[in-house]
Amino acid sequence: MKNTFDKNKHNINEVIKKLRDSYTVAIDHGYGYVKATDTENEISFPNVISAYVAPKVNQDMVQEYVVTIKNRNFEETYKVGNFAKVGQITKEWNSQQAIDSRNINVVIGTSLFLLTEKDTSKYVVGEDGKYHINLALGLPIDAYNDQRKELENKVKNLNIEVTINEKKKEFVISSIQVFQQGISAFMYLSYNKNCVLRNKEHIIELLKNSEIKFPNNSENKDIDFQEIAEEMIDFGVGIGDIGYRTVDGAKELNGRIQDDESAFSREKGLHNYHLKAFENIKQQLGDIGYSLLECEDALNETNGMIKNGNAKHDIKPYFEAEYKQLADDLKNELNQRWKRLNNLGVIFLCGGGAKKVLDYTDFPVVTIVPENPIYANAIGYYIRAQKTIDKYLEENINVNEIKENIEEDQE
Repeated sequence: MKNTFDKNKHNINEVIKKLRDSYTVAIDHGYGYVKATDTENEISFPNVISAYVAPKVNQDMVQEYVVTIKNRNFEETYKVGNFAKVGQITKEWNSQQAIDSRNINVVIGTSLFLLTEKDTSKYVVGEDGKYHINLALGLPIDAYNDQRKELENKVKNLNIEVTINEKKKEFVISSIQVFQQGISAFMYLSYNKNCVLRNKEHIIELLKNSEIKFPNNSENKDIDFQEIAEEMIDFGVGIGDIGYRTVDGAKELNGRIQDDESAFSREKGLHNYHLKAFENIKQQLGDIGYSLLECEDALNETNGMIKNGNAKHDIKPYFEAEYKQLADDLKNELNQRWKRLNNLGVIFLCGGGAKKVLDYTDFPVVTIVPENPIYANAIGYYIRAQKTIDKYLEENINVNEIKENIEEDQE
C-alpha cells in the first residue's frame, strides 16, 4: 500500500475523504476484450481502437463507440470496440503498448463512462461535477514487476473528460492499485462479491452456478456440491486463466497462492490458436474473403457460418480442433509445472477461453468454469482493492480520531 495511498500524517484527512467519497471500479484490460466491474454492474467491449474520421454521409444509427478523450495533454477522438473493427485497427499486442498513455486513457475513459452510464442511480458526481474513482487494474504475471510502477504513475491523479455520443462526463482517479492477472482470479474463488471470505456454503452457491466436468471425461453423475466444496477447501485449486493473448496460472489453498513457483504466465493464448485455425481454413478453402477478426465475429454471430459468393462454409470445426489442442497443451503445461494434478481439489478455468476448451479438457480432477468466467480477474481486482481500502480506512480513521482528540485536549 505504500505506493498507493499517501500516508503522510499531514494529508491523512484528505486521503481518507478521497477514498470514502470515491467509487471502486476494476478494469481487466484484456487483449481481446476490456472488462469492467463494480461487482454490481459489468460491461465489456472488444479491445480495438482506431482513429475516427467523420463520415461523409450522415448516419442516423448510433455508432458504438465514438469516444473523445480530453486531458491536459491532448484531445483526440477514436472509434472503440465493434465500431473500430472497420478500417485501420490498433490492437494491444504487448503489455508495453497496453500501458501507453493514449491507449490506457482510452480504455479507462470508455470503461468508466459505460459503467457509470449503466447504473445512473448508483453513480453520483461530486461537488466539482466529476466522478471520483478508486481504480484497480491488472498486468500479466511476467510483466507485473517491470511495469506496475510505470502504470501506477501514468494513471495516478488522472483527470479526463470523456464524450460518447455527444454526452460528456469527467472522471478523477482518486487512487490506483495494480494487481497480477490469473493470481487475482483466486480472490473470486476465495471471497464473495461483498469481499467476505467464502465458507463452504458460499462455495456451494458458486458451484451451483458453474459448469462442472468430471475427471477423465467420465460420465457426469449426480453432482455432490458439498463433496466438491470440501475438496476445494482441503486440497486447493489449480487456476488456469485462458486469455486472448496469454495463459496465466497459479495454485490456491485456503485463500492464498500456494507458492510463487506455481504462478506462471505464457505468451500463447486464444489468439495463437485462432491464427492456426485461420491458416488451416485458408489452406483448405483458399481465399474466403474474410479476415481473422471477421472469422472470430462469425463464430459469435452466425455460429461459424460464412458466405463467399454462392459458397457457404462452416468454419467452426477448424476452431474447435484448435480448442482441443489448447486443452491438451494446457494439461501438459500444468503437469510439467505442478507435477501431480491429481493432488489438487479441482481445476478452475476462467478467462475468455474457459468455456471454449472445457469440453476438450481431460484433467484427473473435477474441472470448474464459473458462470461468467471472463470477469473473474476483474472481480478479483475489485475485491483486492476494496479490501485494501477498507483496511486502510479502518486503521487510519481510528488513529486519526485519537490524534485529533489529543490535539483538542492539548488546546
